[in-house]
Amino acid sequence: ITSIMNRVRNLKNKYRSEENITDEFNYTKISADTTDNSGTVNQIMMTTNNPEDWLCFLLKLEKKGVPQMDVSLLNRLIGRYSQAVAALPAEKYSQDESYARILVRFAELKALQDPEEARDQFHLARLNCKKFAFVHVAFAQFELSQ
Repeated sequence: ITSIMNRVRNLKNKYRSEENITDEFNYTKISADTTDNSGTVNQIMMTTNNPEDWLCFLLKLEKKGVPQMDVSLLNRLIGRYSQAVAALPAEKYSQDESYARILVRFAELKALQDPEEARDQFHLARLNCKKFAFVHVAFAQFELSQ
């Protein structure tokens, strides 16, 4: 258990630092682009900061294209999902279905880039959201696809 907790901590730290890098690139690269959505993210983080609002925002963002075909959208989505995971404490939201859906979708998106990181994210989701069957089903589907 200690080993798993250390790995989870390392993953969280890794994604926090990745989040900062991604946001720096987003602001410099598309600062005039209205699809940045940083205002919406700031509003969510400063007001409610709950999984339901994050999931609603992230799903709307996904509707802007097909991440499998658009690398730019995929990178933006991974950055935003990473931001959501970092902003939502697992100990507070592990029983929340929207939080579990965020973790699963983040892992699915990561699978398009790096299967090993995706596997780590699925393990994180399974560790934190054990009671949701769809978390375990999504992981099984991922493993079958590899």
